[in-house]
Formats: sequence, structure tokens, C-alpha cells
Amino acid sequence: MRVFSKGPIRSICATLRLSSDDAGGTIAHYTAEATAANLFGTCILETVFLRASRRIFTNLADEVREWSEGRREQPFEAKRKTLSPSERARLDAMVARVEESPNGHQLVRRLLDWMLGAQEIDLMTIRPIVLAKRWNTNVRLVVELCLQSVKEGLLELRWDLLCPRCRGA
Repeated sequence: MRVFSKGPIRSICATLRLSSDDAGGTIAHYTAEATAANLFGTCILETVFLRASRRIFTNLADEVREWSEGRREQPFEAKRKTLSPSERARLDAMVARVEESPNGHQLVRRLLDWMLGAQEIDLMTIRPIVLAKRWNTNVRLVVELCLQSVKEGLLELRWDLLCPRCRGA
């Protein structure tokens, strides 16, 4: 729930409820509630907001469904950062060094494409074994790729111990 201190909207609350269906699958129930702070807010909610929200959340649900069915790599489409020519040149140089190494395994472009389209939360903890499974690739090759990418400056290395219960760091 988000409560606003000023503006036409007083609060917005989003709720996602998951339940199982008879076929062993999952049904997602998404509810968005909004409260107006004034007459202008009421007009916004009853006209633009509800139609736009329905369209946005339907698109998000479709993306998650496609991801769960294995038809896309990311559950949500993240906005790609526009790179300056100097940033692009620097990245290309790092990628070339990884490709030239014995540990690039012709996967470095795939890693870069994934990184440029991934959400920030996914980039904070890149998990090579998870990537290998997602890409249907040998785990050792992806681990070597990531270690070589650290050596060339494309990635930064940090080790987290995972809790065996919750799998969190």
C-alpha cells in the first residue's frame, strides 16, 4: 500500500493472492484499490486510471504467464538503459576480451543481452547455476563465463552464503 501526502490520489493498494486450481496449477488474483483525495482524484480514478491500470496489469500478467510457460526469459520487461557511445565501446572491449579467453564459451553476448534487459533486482545477485538452467547450458561453462567476466571487469564478484531454509543471502 502506498499512501500519498499530497496530490489527487490519497492511496493505492495492490494485492496479489495465489490459490491452487483443480488441475494442480496456480490461479493469481490481482486487486488494485485506489482512494481519491479530492474531486480531481475521483475524476482521474473513474476515467483514466482504471482503464490504464487494467491494461498495464493485464499486460504484466500476460508476461508472467509467458515466462512461467517458458516462452520468455524474464517475467517482466525491464526498460533497457540507453548506452552512450563510450559506454558501448567499453562494454564491447570487455566482451571481446571474454570472447578471446578460453572461458567465453560463446555465451558472453547472451550474458550481456540478459544483463542489459534484466531488472535491477536480478542484477544484484546473478546466480550462474540458475542462468545455466534457464539457458539449458552446462553449469560449469556459465560459472567459467561469469568468473572470466569478473576478471575482465564486466561483472563484480561477491559471495553470499545462502540460508538452507529460505535460500536468502
